[in-house]
Amino acid sequence: MNNLLSKKLLQKCPVCGDTYNYSKVKLLEANDSYILSYFKCQKCGTGVAMKAIFIPTGMVGQAVITDLEADEIMKLKNNNESITSADVLCVYDFIKNEKDIIKAIQ
Repeated sequence: MNNLLSKKLLQKCPVCGDTYNYSKVKLLEANDSYILSYFKCQKCGTGVAMKAIFIPTGMVGQAVITDLEADEIMKLKNNNESITSADVLCVYDFIKNEKDIIKAIQ
């Protein structure tokens, strides 16, 4: 049923419009409250992560275009580290104070 639900929610690639090959849909995680699936367009190679959350009044679906592969999505999902406000401020300060960002990054 979970794979059938993924097929109903996302039928075509949001980038090129090609119909998905559903034998290639990867079910990453599923339980009683949500499913997490991964689609990759055979034509243009665009990846889409899709999460459907079951709520008392029905269901909410959310899809995100990504350049990540399915295993990378799961690594990030299972990673306990998160970006803190201090991390964001550090990057902000770097960008604000660096005159030639490209040169500094290289």
